[in-house]
Amino acid sequence: MNLPGPLSALRHRNFAIFWGAAAISDIGTWMQLIAVGVLVARVTGKASATGLVGIAGFATTGLLAPIGGVLSDRFDRRKMMLGALGAQTILTAIVALQLRADRPSIGVLTLLISLQGAAGAIGNPAAQALIPAMVPRDELLKAMSLLTICWNSGRIFGSLLAATLATWLSPSSVVTLNAVSFMVLFAGVASARGEFRATPVSEVPRTTSFLQELRLGAHELWKAKGCRFALVSFFCIQITIATWVGLIPIYAQEVLGNSPGLASRLTALQGAGSICGAAIASGLVVRFGRPRSLLAGSILCALALVGYSQAASPLMAYPFAFLLGGGALVFFVLLGALMQRDAPEFARARIMSIQQSVIGVTYGISVVGSGILGDRLGLQPVLLFSAVTFGVFIAIAVGPLRSWWSVVGAGDPPSLRYQRILASKIP
Repeated sequence: MNLPGPLSALRHRNFAIFWGAAAISDIGTWMQLIAVGVLVARVTGKASATGLVGIAGFATTGLLAPIGGVLSDRFDRRKMMLGALGAQTILTAIVALQLRADRPSIGVLTLLISLQGAAGAIGNPAAQALIPAMVPRDELLKAMSLLTICWNSGRIFGSLLAATLATWLSPSSVVTLNAVSFMVLFAGVASARGEFRATPVSEVPRTTSFLQELRLGAHELWKAKGCRFALVSFFCIQITIATWVGLIPIYAQEVLGNSPGLASRLTALQGAGSICGAAIASGLVVRFGRPRSLLAGSILCALALVGYSQAASPLMAYPFAFLLGGGALVFFVLLGALMQRDAPEFARARIMSIQQSVIGVTYGISVVGSGILGDRLGLQPVLLFSAVTFGVFIAIAVGPLRSWWSVVGAGDPPSLRYQRILASKIP
């Protein structure tokens, strides 16, 4: 069966089932994020509290992901993911029960969502390491694009469903649906066929302690130039551009007038832009090469955040939310595929867990920090400063750190643009 573009990765049974189940689970996850975020914003009216609850799960995932990485390189990665999904299902059901209270405790919610993130920390590195076992190496970029489309389709449909269902269902019922979605993903992963363990012990030098194994993973990451560049780049975007996502509910309430469903619409538009960015990422690489495509996505992110930070009404904010989603996902897909491309198999889960740790921890710190500053200085100047800071990072990458930037396209086939240039020089 011939499928166009990134859809060709769906020819592989294991990946197709995993992708379909993940799409349902991602919708449930975003329904919970929106429902809980809007509830906390309404109850507290504080950007710091909204940001804290919004990033609790991501931050915990970031802190504990290295544990999942080491375990996933030791044991069967599918079983690791199944155990984590079972725990997430139970914890999500407990969150739903907590939301039945007339005035839910923000502290208890933060703790429960943090525990959800802890379960995810065990399963996510295994999930990332499973992808190269599901598709051929030359289709990794397409698979990463599809998974990103999956996550951001969940952002769109999950946020819109959360807004729609809020008319008939309580936040507790919405979160219960997320628990059901975890069960669907559990069934999808359980149906995968094949061998999902890391490289056999006899073929890889093993150390004896957790810290030694983690140190080896960090060493292999830093030794692989593509992984090293990707990690630093993820850090830069997480402490700047990504902060606006966690502050959407409070930004809608305090800056844009808080019309009904506004936070959901902004989230959905970001998701729509993200889907477009993920869908065109592999095509951009073929046409223009990975370095030019990555640079274009980075510049678009910085400019779009400037526009979003200065928007005076929802209609002004909508297009910038869409462009932010598109630019950020070109950035994330290309760097994620770069890390998968260069990570050695025997340390892949540890490397991916370190990536998740950096993303989760820096995102958590930056969102809470931006929320605190936003309460004191205003959200608009804080987001504007983030955009300018990210622009400085871009300038440093293509300037003083050009030797690092050169690794982005190393090993890629010549782009169509470059082929045309060469052809024009041949007499």
